[in-house]
Amino acid sequence: MADYNSIKCSTKLLTHLFKRICISTTHFHNNTPCWEWTKSPHPTGYCQSKIGKHMYYVHRLMYCLFVEPISLPIQCDHLCRNRRCVNPIHLEAVTPRENILRSSGVAALRARQTHCKNGHPLPPITILPNGVNVRRCEPCRFAAYRKRYLNRTPEHQERVRTRNRLNSHKYRKTKS
Repeated sequence: MADYNSIKCSTKLLTHLFKRICISTTHFHNNTPCWEWTKSPHPTGYCQSKIGKHMYYVHRLMYCLFVEPISLPIQCDHLCRNRRCVNPIHLEAVTPRENILRSSGVAALRARQTHCKNGHPLPPITILPNGVNVRRCEPCRFAAYRKRYLNRTPEHQERVRTRNRLNSHKYRKTKS
């Protein structure tokens, strides 16, 4: 992996970068225009450029050159939400978790959710014994269990009664 902090700022590098930047007339953040990379972006939507032998994400490179050095796992968050933007003013160094929570992805939407679809308040995240993080609405979960219980077929109810009768001796207290 290429080390962004080892790149030295030079006239040649800046000329290389700024030849490929166009000031946007349509995308803005806090009244400052986006600097859009004119070369075709990577399939992820982020822009890359080859400098020397290595490929660099241009937004990350611009942040390192003009704001401050950053190291992994810190990521550059686009405050303008424009992946082609390389304007250092529109970038902020954040943790991967913060970057995901600021996005509009499913994980971010679920994390920001405060109530279930039926309007009940959601509890904080619970960690199950198998290590999975979940947030469950207990009233809805209880209602679903109850609905399943009440909708059992007569055959299923009979099987359960028979099983309970056969196993009831295991739970009886013996007289001592």
